[in-house]
This record gives sequence, structure tokens and C-alpha cells, in this order.
Amino acid sequence: AIRPTRNQPIAPAEPPAPMPYWSYVLSEVEVFDLTDHTRVIGTMKPGTWYLVKREVGSWVHVTGNPGPEGWASKHAVNRQG
Repeated sequence: AIRPTRNQPIAPAEPPAPMPYWSYVLSEVEVFDLTDHTRVIGTMKPGTWYLVKREVGSWVHVTGNPGPEGWASKHAVNRQG
């Protein structure tokens, strides 16, 4: 492990994003089943708000009302604010 010297402070870790948060999409995005990650169960559509419940790597667990609940690409959703 690399240890910081007196002239090299430790950079603070970036805090995790607070969960859950509201998001939207700019184009249609496929949503995959929560347990069968190969099965498309619906589509996120522009003009609808989606709640991101958690993030795992490059995926987000989303739910909409109306709308599917499942996994979508983190890069396809835009966080409110």
C-alpha cells in the first residue's frame, strides 16, 4: 500500500449519492428483469419520472408509476437537479 507523505495528503473519498432519487430519460431505455438480467420487461419513456432505488456498478434499480421495476443503464438516466 502506498502511504502518503507529509507533503501528500490523502484525498477524501467521494461520498455515495443519496438514495433514492428521481430521474428521467431523454429517449426510450430498456428495463431488465430484477432476477433475469437478460429479459427485457419494459421501456422507460421520456416525459415520465422514475425513482432510482439503488445503484450497482453501471446499473440502476428503477421503478416508475406507471412503469416497470427493474434494471436500466446508469448512463441512460438523468438525475433530477
